[in-house]
Order: sequence, then C-alpha cells, then structure tokens
Amino acid sequence: MLMRDLYLNMLTQSKFELLYYKAYFGHAYRVDNFLKIALTILTADFVANWAIWQTHTDIWAIGIAVSQVIQLINGLLPYSKRVDTLGPLHRKLESIYSDMENGFIKILLEDMDIEKANDLRTKYQKEWDENENTALLKDIIPRVPWLVKCSDREKVQYFKTLMGNDAVEVKTEAIELTGPFNNGRKNVPLKARTKSFIMPSQQTTMHLDMEKLTLK
Repeated sequence: MLMRDLYLNMLTQSKFELLYYKAYFGHAYRVDNFLKIALTILTADFVANWAIWQTHTDIWAIGIAVSQVIQLINGLLPYSKRVDTLGPLHRKLESIYSDMENGFIKILLEDMDIEKANDLRTKYQKEWDENENTALLKDIIPRVPWLVKCSDREKVQYFKTLMGNDAVEVKTEAIELTGPFNNGRKNVPLKARTKSFIMPSQQTTMHLDMEKLTLK
C-alpha cells in the first residue's frame, strides 16, 4: 500500500470520528435537555397547583415521588457529562484534523518522500489518539448504529466534494464485530481501529484516482 493511501485512510477515519462525535454530541444534548425540561415542567406543575393537590394528597405524593425518581435517574445518566466532554474534545480534534488535512494536500502536491510523509502521519495519529484516549478514558462513547451510518455517509460526501466526485472510489471493507460496546444491539459492520480503543471505525475506505483529482 502506498504511503499516500495509508495517510488517506488515517485522514478519512479521523474525519469520520469528528463527524460521529459531533452527531453524538447533538444526540446527547437533546436527550439531556428533554429530561431537564420534563423534570422542570413536572415539578413546576405540582408546585403551581398545590391548592388542587391538597384535596388529592395521595396523587400529589406519587407525583412528587416520580419527579424525585426522574431527577435521580437524570443525575446517573451519562448524557450531561458527555456533552461537557465532547464539546472541548471536538474542538481539539478539529484543530488537529485541519493540520492533518493540510499535510495530506502537501503530500499530494509536493510529492513528499516516504520517510517524511510517514513521520507526519505518525505525529498526527499519536496526537489524535492521546487527546481521544485521555478525554474518554472513563466513559467510552457508545456505538449508535444509525449515527455511525450517517457519519460515514457525511464523510464520503465531504471527500467527494473536496477532491472531486470522480476521483474518489469508495470501498466497503467492514467486518462484523461483537462485544460490550455494541450495547446489546444488532451488530454494526465495524473495522478494527488502530491504536484507539474508543471509537468505531469507518464503514468505508477510499482510494484516489490521481488523474481525476481536483482539490477544492
């Protein structure tokens, strides 16, 4: 495999991860907000209608108990914590990705020698994995099948737009994985990740036709 292809595989995997983190951040934010709003409305309703509930003390007691249970459950759920974690992580990785993509363009345009290109690839991969593993060491982001698929489709479209639709050949080279990170759901085709144990791998890989390449 050419160094260019190795670097491209790292680049597309990293872009996929960025898009997945962004998608999961939105998912976690919506769930967390829904729970907080529901709890606020429920609690406010019981307080505002105290005069009514005085004649139905048993119902009022059940309602208060339910609201307290929801509050307890919400405190144990990971969504709020993941929102706080993924925001800063995404910004850091986005900066690394920008440098990573610029490095790939230099490889394409300058015909960089193999040793220098590999040093560049290793540098960015190490920096990426260190940030990812440190931020998510205590809380692995789950693999949500529909978010994985949506993120991969968006990744493919991104590179087709960047490099020219005809220049990008998309290949599906995923394998079936089982394990605790699938959350008991139906298996999703996932490729084995390199050094990071956290993220699912991209569903597709890409090959560039250099004769049709048109960088934008």
